[in-house]
Amino acid sequence: MGDIFNHLLKLHARLCREAPPAVGALVKWMIRFQFGDGQDFFLIDPVDYAPALGAKGLAKYQDELEQIAATIPAEPGEAQKRAAWKLRMEHPGAGELPSQHAHARFVLQYNAERLSVAHRDAAGIIETHAGDQSRAYKLHNTAKALFEIGATELAIDWAKRAAFLEDGHQAEQAGKYWCELLHEHRAGEELAARHTQFSRWPSSANAARLHLAAGEASPSLQAEVLEKLAERPNDYIEFLLQTLQDVPLAWAEAHRLDLDSAAQWEDLVEAYQLYDPLAVLPVLERIIEASLTVADARNYRMVVRQLRKHHAIATAANRAADTAVLLSSIRARNRNRPRLLRELAVLKY
Repeated sequence: MGDIFNHLLKLHARLCREAPPAVGALVKWMIRFQFGDGQDFFLIDPVDYAPALGAKGLAKYQDELEQIAATIPAEPGEAQKRAAWKLRMEHPGAGELPSQHAHARFVLQYNAERLSVAHRDAAGIIETHAGDQSRAYKLHNTAKALFEIGATELAIDWAKRAAFLEDGHQAEQAGKYWCELLHEHRAGEELAARHTQFSRWPSSANAARLHLAAGEASPSLQAEVLEKLAERPNDYIEFLLQTLQDVPLAWAEAHRLDLDSAAQWEDLVEAYQLYDPLAVLPVLERIIEASLTVADARNYRMVVRQLRKHHAIATAANRAADTAVLLSSIRARNRNRPRLLRELAVLKY
């Protein structure tokens, strides 16, 4: 439902651009929708409405926001918040909850950010988005907003700053965006950036992007990539299987490392059955037995799917009877699971 509502809002903005209503009425609706209609889930983007508002309408809208901001007290400090919560807990109904104006502050901040984009104001974007420049996600958002107004060089610079600001997931996402910008606008710098990204966050996804960027130079980086990924078996096997598409090596290494991901073993079975169908049957049987450890209807349906795969592979290897033996054993060992037996009834092996 949320997606449908957002599509309707996008449609509303488009219709306002194509058949602009009276500016005053549009500004009044935009304010009421965000601050007075009793909903606090959906936001509207003033950038989408800027063509319908025009310069005068944007100024009027901004003036309305400033009037609202003037009625909201400054955000309490941490000490004040703790004291207010303590008072509220000890004396219900007394004192103001720290979150009482939190949503209004959030909406005002969001509008300040989007209005800086609507005005194509690079300095304003930096001021409204970056904050005290201590968090990677804020610098990442700054970069995206700068790119939105066509300030590509600034966007690249801020994305890079975001990537190197912290070490966590948010900085990694900023680094990915930095590399994407380089791919489109400074292709000669992409490989070094992808290498840096992988070195800081070694994963199968970052390794795949580095491999793609390296092109013909990929073999010279491969030993380093595999060495780093070997410390993360799941990523290592995924890279071998999905990116290098070296199925025999992925199969052998998964056994050597005693890989514990059932999903990856299923992918390996799917790929390696073309090389040695008999070799994959014991692995598939272990996956089936593991699926039976938890009594759950979803697991039972998964077992049926896996048994069908087992039968197809066994038949191709002239060992169709193996599936019948396995199925008979499962039924005998699980005769007290009526739901499982009903699911298995569709199999006639």
